[in-house]
Amino acid sequence: MEGVFNCIRLFWVVSANWMTGVISRHPFQLNLLAAGIDKFPGYQTYSWGKGSYSFGTWWGCVNTGDVISARQVGNILALSGYDQGNVQKCGVSLVKQ
Repeated sequence: MEGVFNCIRLFWVVSANWMTGVISRHPFQLNLLAAGIDKFPGYQTYSWGKGSYSFGTWWGCVNTGDVISARQVGNILALSGYDQGNVQKCGVSLVKQ
């Protein structure tokens, strides 16, 4: 399964794409392994991908090309950014209304 998120406002664009599945067949396999995501407990229950931002970072957090996780529960989409060493550095929850 694949997910895409885009938010466009005036001059900035926040976007991310992610996929479910095992790391060995993931399109971002090398990035996920480099970030140590395979050592993250329960990594298989998340979708993984990359984020991008037209100016700087997402809300001061995710840089373009950083690994992100995505998880949806009901009408809430949780996106998190990860540093090297599989440490979550930030996150945001978006609510569909």
